[in-house]
Amino acid sequence: AHGRSLHLVHAFDWAAAFAADTVAAPRDEAEDLIARANDLARDVEPELTVTGEIVEGPRVPVLLRRSERAFLLAVGDGGMATCADCVPADAPAVQLAARASCPVLVVRREPPPQGPVLVGVDGSPSSNRALEWALECAGRRNARLLALRVTEQDEDDDEVKRQLTEVVGRYAGRHPEVPTECHTIRGDPGAVLV
Repeated sequence: AHGRSLHLVHAFDWAAAFAADTVAAPRDEAEDLIARANDLARDVEPELTVTGEIVEGPRVPVLLRRSERAFLLAVGDGGMATCADCVPADAPAVQLAARASCPVLVVRREPPPQGPVLVGVDGSPSSNRALEWALECAGRRNARLLALRVTEQDEDDDEVKRQLTEVVGRYAGRHPEVPTECHTIRGDPGAVLV
C-alpha cells in the first residue's frame, strides 16, 4: 500500500534447535516458513518485491535491529487478543511496539471489525505522527477517523477539546476526503482506547 518492498525475517534460535530431535530439522522448518511466506505474499500481490532472510538470534533483538532500517514492522499479536485480563509487558509484540525505531503494526488472527480508524491524540510528537498514519489509513479504506483525547480530572474540557479539534484539523486538511470526529473522554488512556 505504501509502494515499498516486503522483507521477510525469521529469527532463528540455535538454543531451540539443539533442544529438537535433530539440529537440522528446525533450520529446514525455518527455510520452509520463509519460502511459504514468500509464496503467500506473491499470491496476494504478484508485482511486490519480496526478499527473505533467516537471522540467528532471539526474535525481539533481531527485529529491533531490523526496525532501524524499516518503514514499518508488522508482527502477529502472539495470542494477546485472547488474554482477557491484561497484555503482558514482556510479550514480543509489546516489546517491539515500545522499542522499535519505526511504526509497528500488530496484527490479530481475525480480520479487523468494520468501523472507523481510531487514534489517540495527546498533542505529543509521536501522537501527531500516529494521527498522520491514521488519516492515511482511513483514506485508503474509505473510512472515517475517530480522534480521541483522554483527559485527567484537572484538565479544562473546553480547552482540551479546542486543542484536539485544532490539531486534527491541521492534519486532516491534507486528507479532505476523510470524515473526522473528535471526542474527549475522562479516564485512563489505555483502558479508554481498548
